[in-house]
Amino acid sequence: MCEKEFAAHHVVRGICKDCREAHGLPERTEPLRPKVPCARCGGTSFVRAYAIRERAAKGNDYVSEYVAALALSYEMYVAPPTFFGSRTVKTPDAAKPVGLLEAYACRRCGFTELYTQRPNAIPISEAHATEIFEVESDTPYR
Repeated sequence: MCEKEFAAHHVVRGICKDCREAHGLPERTEPLRPKVPCARCGGTSFVRAYAIRERAAKGNDYVSEYVAALALSYEMYVAPPTFFGSRTVKTPDAAKPVGLLEAYACRRCGFTELYTQRPNAIPISEAHATEIFEVESDTPYR
């Protein structure tokens, strides 16, 4: 993407580590969707977006734009102490997503399904805006 020359260990599938981070492009994983036809129309061809991304801005007076992978949560970034005090501030770190979302869109009807990578690794807490929501099964099979 940047067309700079890098050592082979710095490039994955033609994109350097810096460009992956700047453009919110995680490394590709195995598809999460089962290989079954579309539940709506029976179509068998899908567009897989293994990195759903979002645009955002950061900064106070000097705002800069960035692109981050969309996820259910993010690891926390601990800001260093400021000049005016030693208060510890934790904020979500857009560079460290947890529970990345990937989408599969049927090419025939457009029906889109979302799947989450590594759902068991998603932190559960008020600070992450996540909680466990459980339901009881109506069937004897679990």
